[in-house]
Amino acid sequence: MNQTQQCYQMLDAKWRLLRLKYPELPEQHGIRIEYFANSRKGGYVKQGNFETIWLNSDFLNHHGQDFIDRTVPHELAHIVDQIVNGMAYTRTMRRVLHGPSWRAIMRDMGCDPKRCHSYDQSASGRIKQLFVWENEGGELMPLTPIRHKRMLKCKPGRGYYRREHQHGTVYHFTGRVQTVGGA
Repeated sequence: MNQTQQCYQMLDAKWRLLRLKYPELPEQHGIRIEYFANSRKGGYVKQGNFETIWLNSDFLNHHGQDFIDRTVPHELAHIVDQIVNGMAYTRTMRRVLHGPSWRAIMRDMGCDPKRCHSYDQSASGRIKQLFVWENEGGELMPLTPIRHKRMLKCKPGRGYYRREHQHGTVYHFTGRVQTVGGA
């Protein structure tokens, strides 16, 4: 049996189990499994899309059955949570992705409701850029592209990311970019 068949076997088994607890779920799920690569994500389901689970092919190839056992139920729980409970939001209108209802569905499948994977991400072949910032004391702080952009938007001396013990420390961009990762 190949890995795609193993993914569908896991999906079918968990769906049957969840139908016992949630009779509102249709008898057949109709969910497709698609693949993507070069990412730190293990998998995802697009908001409002009950038809496709996207899995990281790099992680699947490197971690096999362990990846299937963790990630397929994780993403299926997102779909079932949307079907059974609808979209949940916080007071600030941010989506609640790994809230109490998602965790309960994970437990209903007999799975550990962990939000994040712990796989070695160097196997993904992803190349990452880090932007080097420096404070007055010469301490370097490499930032991801998102954090770098947030720092650039701030007024001088008002960086977005402050360390507790360095309150008021001013950072400036050195102009250097580090490239890390890759296969």
